[in-house]
Order: sequence, then structure tokens, then C-alpha cells
Amino acid sequence: MNKIIRYEDRLRLLWKLRRQGLKVRMHSYEYFIGDGKRFIGVLCIYPLWNQAVFHLTKEYKNNENEKWIKIIIEEIWRTLGNIRVYTR
Repeated sequence: MNKIIRYEDRLRLLWKLRRQGLKVRMHSYEYFIGDGKRFIGVLCIYPLWNQAVFHLTKEYKNNENEKWIKIIIEEIWRTLGNIRVYTR
């Protein structure tokens, strides 16, 4: 269980998402994510519970197979390790 996610790892996630073509702004353990045209949602990381919750906008909530959502979740797992990711 991760009790703390290092600042460097959070920055690494930020840059990996940006390299994928996403527009991302990080604030502590929250990431505001868009695709350049639309706002996708807010990713909140809770290190004490070893989980991340991705709050999607209505547009993306209706289509959870959207390619961006898959890319974001894969980058979270690659960068932060074994962390549970939920979408809402």
C-alpha cells in the first residue's frame, strides 16, 4: 500500500499524460484533464487508500470506452504502480 506518492512520481504522471497529447494541469493530488477540445474530468489520487478516482464529465461518462480514458488509466498504472482506479 502506498502511503505517500512522491512528488517526482506525480510530475512524471503529469508529463506522461501531456506527451500522450492531453492538456493537463496538476494541483497536488488532483489532475484537471482535457483533450484540447473538451474537458474530460478530474483525476483525484488518494494515496492513503491506494486508489484514484476519475470524475468524468457527462460527455465522457456516457462512453467509458473512449480512447483517452484507457490511455489515462494505463499511464496511472505504469507510473504509480498497483493502484485501484475508479471512474465516476
